[in-house]
Amino acid sequence: MLNVTRVVPLLALASGSALAASSSGTANLLFSLFWVVLAASVFGMVASKLGVPAVVGQVLAGILIGPSLLNLARPDEFLLSLAELGAVFLLFMVGLETRFHLGC
Repeated sequence: MLNVTRVVPLLALASGSALAASSSGTANLLFSLFWVVLAASVFGMVASKLGVPAVVGQVLAGILIGPSLLNLARPDEFLLSLAELGAVFLLFMVGLETRFHLGC
């Protein structure tokens, strides 16, 4: 006897709908990453030209393209993990550049 629960996923895979769903998720991720990198680099350069630290421009870019205003970069689990990793690296770099002077 034919088991229907095993045939339905095979039919979906054969029809290409599973591939289309996977490609759609990948396309959205790449689209979001494109906007994040583009906006962060452009706003970082503009902020540097204005004499403000580049990270200020990058944060403003994130506010602009994020869900608060333009919603070009839709946060998902991967982008949130990438943002947390970026915050860790930012704090690490700040720690490397901090000089402590003991007033003894």
